[in-house]
Amino acid sequence: AGGLGSLASLLTCSNLYLRGQAVEALLLLTASDARDGSFQWWDPPGVRGGGAKGRFDLHAQLLGVGSGPGSPLLPGLLANAAQRSSYPGGPLQCLQLLAFWLGWARQLHSPGKRCRLGRSLLAALTRWGERENKAAGVVNEHLKEARACALANSRAAAGGAGAAEGKGGGG
Repeated sequence: AGGLGSLASLLTCSNLYLRGQAVEALLLLTASDARDGSFQWWDPPGVRGGGAKGRFDLHAQLLGVGSGPGSPLLPGLLANAAQRSSYPGGPLQCLQLLAFWLGWARQLHSPGKRCRLGRSLLAALTRWGERENKAAGVVNEHLKEARACALANSRAAAGGAGAAEGKGGGG
């Protein structure tokens, strides 16, 4: 997946500065704001005429970096779930990227817009930040929303196709 794959592989880098830079780059690359001319990830890959092939290629690359055997994105994001194993702010930024990727893959690349999430991913979302939130007495609304969305998607897709696991899987 080219540059996206290289960035995703840095999500588990032992150098926390490089890890943070990779997450920041992925956040910037996945931000969609038509006002600043950034790439519109939420547009289906076949729209807007002349650039359809390039658009399709970018969609295929982002989908590939997050699904399939050996794909680095989901395991890398899950590796940053706990503050003690990430850089300052890393767990929340990685949760934001995870929520983006799961929602994007479900919306544009899953049959019937349904995505079955594997048990390991659901368990990881349940544990995400639990220890830090309890210690600080903080209720993280983003985490609550991501968990609720993941559980709702999983239940809705009980008969659907596609599964996203922490170590890859179709999305």
